[in-house]
Amino acid sequence: MKKDKEIILNEQFNVMKKDYNNKPFPTYEERKEILLSLKKSILDNEQKIYQSLNKDYWYRSEFDTLISDIVPIVWMINYSLKNLKKWMRKSRRHSGLFLFPSKVEVHYQPLWVVWVITPWNFPIYLSLWPAIQAIAAWNRVLIKMSETTPETTKIMKKVLSTISKHIDVIDWWPGSWSVFSRLPFNHLIFTGSSYTGKSVAKAVADNLTPITLELGWKSPTIIADDICIESVVNSIMIWKITNGWQICVAPDYIFVPENKKDKFIKTFIKSYWEYYDTNLFNNNQTHVVSNKQFERLNNMIEHAKTK
Repeated sequence: MKKDKEIILNEQFNVMKKDYNNKPFPTYEERKEILLSLKKSILDNEQKIYQSLNKDYWYRSEFDTLISDIVPIVWMINYSLKNLKKWMRKSRRHSGLFLFPSKVEVHYQPLWVVWVITPWNFPIYLSLWPAIQAIAAWNRVLIKMSETTPETTKIMKKVLSTISKHIDVIDWWPGSWSVFSRLPFNHLIFTGSSYTGKSVAKAVADNLTPITLELGWKSPTIIADDICIESVVNSIMIWKITNGWQICVAPDYIFVPENKKDKFIKTFIKSYWEYYDTNLFNNNQTHVVSNKQFERLNNMIEHAKTK
């Protein structure tokens, strides 16, 4: 079974390389057609995307999926379509006095096959956002999604089925890093933890694959002494509670003037319960994605209590 998956993966990779070589410099119209096809497929499968993420999370708010996964992707496609001609245009450079009267131009070219690795917290957004940019530049894209969101992986395969020659989801299995690291991808885009990011960088080092790492860390929020507490709490709240608090750019800790600490805490708690109602079982809030993550959060709470 493992060998079969290795063969399929190598075939996917080689087919994409072959397709690229057959047409390395497409027209604006051809790129536009692929982006429009992706947009149509996302919108046609919108309800199925909601359902898939809901299954993976045991419950995920449709609002969270809409605002965090669907809307940004449609916006990115529209933005790419709006700017595509400009991005494809060659640009002039000054050759300098010693090379006068020569002319220097930069012609932008695709890289070839790009590998995108995405985490579980925003599986549609964090896989398709970089992929759209790579597709606009006429690269081929293979996406590795998280094992934590298997239902979303299935719907992604369906969404991409009409343009799978250009962008596709790859199968993943335990111990497959050695197989992937041997493939000569032309660029790797990874979103996730610093710990895993180090492993990813080591895995592709033998091929000197260029990498872009977006690693989660800490997001402090500083509150000035003259600010309205009610206003700042609302701003912090929307980014903290989105996706059931599972978002890497959420405020991790607050620097607040000592004389406003108690007011901030009371206002935040009051605002939270007003947003979610006092019924803990109303299912308005996205669930923690897995038992592993639930235990991790509980451990953090216990650690904070001991300190």
